[in-house]
Amino acid sequence: MNMNSERRQSQRILFEKKHDIMGHFSVTKNPGKSVVVHILNMSLGGIFFTYRANRDIQLKVGERIIFENIRKGDSNFFPLKLEAEIIWVIDDSKLEYIGVGSKFIGLDDEKYSRIKNCIQYCQIIPGSH
Repeated sequence: MNMNSERRQSQRILFEKKHDIMGHFSVTKNPGKSVVVHILNMSLGGIFFTYRANRDIQLKVGERIIFENIRKGDSNFFPLKLEAEIIWVIDDSKLEYIGVGSKFIGLDDEKYSRIKNCIQYCQIIPGSH
């Protein structure tokens, strides 16, 4: 049995780079700086995203970010306004992209519903299930 599947608390929706799912967030300790990243998967529990290693941002485990919105390609934004905590970072000098796992925090019913709606919005992309 796959240990990763045992640890997962929520089903994930997966995306390929070609789906062009982008997330826009700010770091709570530096709210004036916004960052755009590629989202590769998301669930009711959190979001995994990547960004180019040569960008002027370094995220660390335990930092908090606010996901402002998510968009598909050139389409309209889907507003989120959700706080998340960085739970792991894959950052190797040999890699072109840095991978970051985050988990949503402080969820109430309204925010949980917002995440469900966002997942439904993103699922209409062919091949993303």
